[in-house]
Amino acid sequence: MVKKGQSYTYILKGEPEALVLRRSDDVIGWSNHKERKLITDISLESQHDDRPFLSGSLSFDVAFYFPVPTSIRAKIKAKQGEYHKTKPSIALLFNFLEHSAEGIIFADAESISKTSCVKLYDREPRTVITITELHDQKENDH
Repeated sequence: MVKKGQSYTYILKGEPEALVLRRSDDVIGWSNHKERKLITDISLESQHDDRPFLSGSLSFDVAFYFPVPTSIRAKIKAKQGEYHKTKPSIALLFNFLEHSAEGIIFADAESISKTSCVKLYDREPRTVITITELHDQKENDH
């Protein structure tokens, strides 16, 4: 049986960022990606507030909020609170955060034992991360 420990929530303002798979040194978007990762790292570091690494098994839950499209046609298809069904993939979004949080919030991504992710539309684009320490509870503990 698993008992939940302390939870920590981190909020990254702006449109969610996905992991960019580097193909070559001349990819123009790569420098923008490095800049976004640096901004994300700084934001996570400041929100983690010099606490020690979270340890043990971790639950890593994320809600990605994308801006509601501005064109009338797109607005009809995508309303606030509805699922975001287009690129980027949820796996690349999660991997970007996993790489950023490693070495800031936890020592090693291998400690992530449970995860959940959702992509939604919202007026305020952002990423909300909740990381919870999980503890094994012995059967005779109550």
